[in-house]
Amino acid sequence: MENNKSSTKKSRLPLIIGIVILAGTLIITFFVVQHFRKPGSMTVLESQAMDMTAMKAPMGSAPVAVEKIKPAPFQAAVTYTGSAVPFNEQDVSPRVSGWIEELKVYPGDKVNEGQLLAVLKADDLSTRLNEAQYAYEGASSEIQISGYEYQQSLADLSSTKSRVKASNSEVEKMKADHEYWKAEIKRADYLYKNGAISKDEYQSELARYKTSAANVKQAKKNLESSKADLESAAYRSKASAERILRSKIMAEQAKAAKDTAEIIYGYVNIKALISGIVTQRLISKGSLVSPGTVIFKIATIDPIRLQANVAQEDMAGIKIGNPVTIKKLKDKDSKQYILSKVTSVFPATDPTARTGIVEALTPNSSEKFLPGEYVIMEITKEKKEKALTVPSSAIVKFNLKNQPAVWIVAHPGAGAQILYTCVMHPEVVSDKPGNCPKCGMKLVPKKTKGDNIAHMVYIKTGASNGERTEILEGLKEGDEVIYAGYQYLNEGDPVFPTKWGVSGPEELPPPPAEETAPGMGNTPGMENMPGMKH
Repeated sequence: MENNKSSTKKSRLPLIIGIVILAGTLIITFFVVQHFRKPGSMTVLESQAMDMTAMKAPMGSAPVAVEKIKPAPFQAAVTYTGSAVPFNEQDVSPRVSGWIEELKVYPGDKVNEGQLLAVLKADDLSTRLNEAQYAYEGASSEIQISGYEYQQSLADLSSTKSRVKASNSEVEKMKADHEYWKAEIKRADYLYKNGAISKDEYQSELARYKTSAANVKQAKKNLESSKADLESAAYRSKASAERILRSKIMAEQAKAAKDTAEIIYGYVNIKALISGIVTQRLISKGSLVSPGTVIFKIATIDPIRLQANVAQEDMAGIKIGNPVTIKKLKDKDSKQYILSKVTSVFPATDPTARTGIVEALTPNSSEKFLPGEYVIMEITKEKKEKALTVPSSAIVKFNLKNQPAVWIVAHPGAGAQILYTCVMHPEVVSDKPGNCPKCGMKLVPKKTKGDNIAHMVYIKTGASNGERTEILEGLKEGDEVIYAGYQYLNEGDPVFPTKWGVSGPEELPPPPAEETAPGMGNTPGMENMPGMKH
């Protein structure tokens, strides 16, 4: 048993010696690393364990585009998406029923007012027109016959009047002759009674007296007959005149019926009521159509109405005559635009959307705009002689309340406090220079005196024209507003004002004077970091 125990102790001795040697080596190594490595250098484990997401680039100046603001004339505008609406539209429909016999135009064709568009076949209308024409011709013939009879009656009336006049003269003549013989018979009677004349002579005188009396009676009878004939002739003339009047009335009625039939039959020729362009053809040849069936759609697009639904809060400053800049939706990012004016502000708003229609009637001879096409309308509102404005691109929404703000360039001056930080541990901030307590690297300035630094200012905005926005509160004349390059700024970051082009800054800031400025190659100890190349 004792031999076994002694052999076991001997076998464990090398193991114990090895553990002691390893522990000593680790202690010596840790002491050497902690006391003899350069500041900023890391062991493999430290570099692998380091949180690289917390590491920021060394402090430098961010290039930014800056504008020093000052009061200037400003014309506010609002931008809305609108649409093109025809100046006038017509749904071409027939006014009578029939079959489509011809179609004269096709979508895209230009038509003029009164131009023939289609022809219908309507046999019943043709028959009615023929009947009306025949009736009118018969009534016209009746007028001619009545006129001839009336002329005959007038001739008879005139002849009868002449006979009456002659009869009157004859009566007067016979009366005079009778009075003569009446006196003669008195004288003959006296002479006969005194024996101065013979009986034969007396009988002869008496016969002539009686003949004159008979002649008077016959003349009066003839006069009465002539007067009766005159009344009859007058009646016939009046009847003929009335027949003519009835014939004329019937002819006028027949003519009206004929004209109506011609007008109705004319409806088989379907014509354009307006000038414009054919936008749709909805019926094919041979189709049966009736009143109300839409065959074509015609739109007048020169001029064309460009309309936008504008929010009621923007309607107040918009008046007839205000300038309007118009772009097609596909050209919204280009410089292609046309200038027009507000021609109408509709006097009512949509109670649901709370919007009203603003319209610009615009010439469109080149057919740049087509009905239904979307457009972008920049509508000018009120004009101010002096207003403090900034580029609209400078305005950002920063806090949870979506309050507008802008970045400006602040100048801390010589008396500003300088803060120091570690490029490897940016969470380390000190108000005096020194080494990083975590890695021993030299702290670098976070702010350097006389630098341009970024400072956020909350503002109150006013009207805008898309490119510029009026500032009511928060800024003053002379403030340097950053309108580009501010996307990654933090409060107090150094900035480098420079000219700004389409692709970005035209000039980059120079490296800072401090040896620990951007670029890890100048930082003491960084050359010993794993993976760093010299």
